[in-house]
Order: sequence, then C-alpha cells, then structure tokens
Amino acid sequence: MINSRFLVTVTLGSILFAAPMVRAQTADGKPIDNDNLNLEPLSVSAPIQRRPDLSRYRQYQFGMSLPAVAKLADIPIADARVIHKHSALIQELDWKPQGPFGSVLPGEPVSEALFSFYNGQLFRIMIRYNRASTEGLSDEDMVEIISQTYGSAVMPDKEITLYSAFEASHDSFLILFQTYGQHEKIRACWEDSQYSFNLVRSSIQPEFGLGGYSKALYERAQAAIASSTFLEERDVAQSAIERQKQQDGENRAAREIARVVNKMSFRP
Repeated sequence: MINSRFLVTVTLGSILFAAPMVRAQTADGKPIDNDNLNLEPLSVSAPIQRRPDLSRYRQYQFGMSLPAVAKLADIPIADARVIHKHSALIQELDWKPQGPFGSVLPGEPVSEALFSFYNGQLFRIMIRYNRASTEGLSDEDMVEIISQTYGSAVMPDKEITLYSAFEASHDSFLILFQTYGQHEKIRACWEDSQYSFNLVRSSIQPEFGLGGYSKALYERAQAAIASSTFLEERDVAQSAIERQKQQDGENRAAREIARVVNKMSFRP
C-alpha cells in the first residue's frame, strides 16, 4: 500500500512545478501575456483638508442681517444704535454673553462684543476677551488657539486703531479697551481675499481682542462713514451759521426796540 503521506507530497510537488506554466486567460479563453501586464501600484488619496472658514465668527456670518444677528444673540433690535444715516445706514449692536438672569456663562471667554452693520448687513465684529479666560496666556498661546479655527496666521507689521470716529460717538461700550484712538500692534492676522481677523493685545491693560470683518463690506462702510462724517460736519456748521444769523437778527430787533423806547423817554 502506498503511503498516503507520500501521495500528498508528490501531488503538492506536481502542482508547484506546474504553476509557472499556468497562464491567465481572458473571458474568450485567450491567454494573457503576463510579461506585458501593466501593474501600477494603487495610489491612496490623502485626506481632504477642510479650508478654514473666515466668513464667520462662531454662528455670526458676515453679511447677515441685523435682525438675524439680534435673534442669535438674544438682543432686542431696538437696542441697535444708528451711527450714520447720510450716505448709508451705519448701525451698531452691543453683545454681552450672559446666562439666565444676567449670570456669567461658564467657560465663556468673551467679555463683550460689538457688531457693526452697513445698510443692515454685518460687516465687522469686534471681540473683547475677559481677563480671567486669558490669564497667563502669551501671544503665541492665543495665536495657536485661534489658528485651530482660522488656519495659519501671519504676523503683519502694522497697527490697528481700536476706535474709529463713529465708535467714539457713544460711551456705553467701549470696544476693545475703552481708550479712544488707541493704536495697538496687530499680533497676528488670519485672512483670505474676502475676510480678515486680527488679534490685538492692549499695551495698557492685560487684555486681548479679536476683530474680524468682510473686506468688501468694510470698504463700502468706511467710504460711507467718511462721506457721512463730511455731510454731518457740514450740516453742523450750516446749523451754527443759521443759529448765529437768527441770534444776530434777534439782537438787532432788541436793540431797535430799546432805541425807540430810550429815545422817547431819555432826558438829558
């Protein structure tokens, strides 16, 4: 009797010996020339990187209407202030994140913010962070944290004015460090062709601020503000001239009355 182990060994050896002579065939039975096969390694695509969204701050989208922003921030629309209305309607809306009954929201780093609108569209957001949330953080720390949302930052060699002329027209908020005309160096900038965010740090107080804007709307708003300021100053000057003319006329009339009365009653 032939040993079964011997048969298995012979069979396997025959298969292995014949394997190189077995050629692949096409569907119609024709052999495929293995030597001319073009075997390309499979390429694995890299994961798609999400492009940073610079068109918004949290849920607030540049270009959003004032009513929409007021609703999201839970602010009465009536709280919006009209800053200019000659060349265009410029409005502001203050926002202070608060919980029920005015309580402080746990973990909320924003102390207060200012939304600015051009003809009803959100064109700029100015954020002031509270000291407790940024205590001990360096410029580099803040840049690293913000870059997680807005991508890589650049370090521009320029300054920003914390208040513009129209922002100083009221004193209920003031935007970043409550110092009119304060110039601060921009610590970092995140921007693309349409939007820009700038990180600043007060040289007077240990506070950080972040300002973002739509470049297109901001340019229009600034032009409208300059034009409105000119027209308002002209109106003020014209009103002053009119008041002076009226006062001069009243003074002349009073002097004429006094002249007539005194002429009739005066005795040398």
